[in-house]
Amino acid sequence: MMKKLFLIAIACIIIGVIGISQTYEKAVQTAEKGDKEDVIKNETLKNIEVKLDAGDIVIQKSPDSSFYVKQSGDVRKQEIRIAEDGDTLKIIGEREKGASFDFSFYDFRFQTSKLTLLVPERSYQDVKVNSSAGQIEMSDVKSDSVSVRTLAGEVELKQVTAKNVEGSTKAGEVEL
Repeated sequence: MMKKLFLIAIACIIIGVIGISQTYEKAVQTAEKGDKEDVIKNETLKNIEVKLDAGDIVIQKSPDSSFYVKQSGDVRKQEIRIAEDGDTLKIIGEREKGASFDFSFYDFRFQTSKLTLLVPERSYQDVKVNSSAGQIEMSDVKSDSVSVRTLAGEVELKQVTAKNVEGSTKAGEVEL
């Protein structure tokens, strides 16, 4: 009888340890959720390149001469790298890769990440925005060339002035 109780107690402890190990990371990451913002002050940037694996992208006019890169929503799942490469501002977002099992069934909230880029009011040479999945909105931008592409999602361009404009999506709508 004591042997059975001992085996049941050991089994409960093992199940508890497995449960904690599977939900601890998610609980810590939930506490880390929040908005991130970076400010870039560079008057010489003439090109903008944004490439995200997934998430919504909004590009709007900045209130001053600085670039503002704001990431909101579930920011922990996509690492954003910001680089100034010559006269090009590059913003690259990659989703975390790798297989993991998630047994934490208590969190049913679904919140996508959103990248908001505020650009100074000036004329750019080239603006390229690419996303694998997500909505792309661009407004109040002047450029020689604008290219906006997504595989799945909507593309919306408002008050965009350019000599050459390309907008495409494989699954979704394009509104120019």
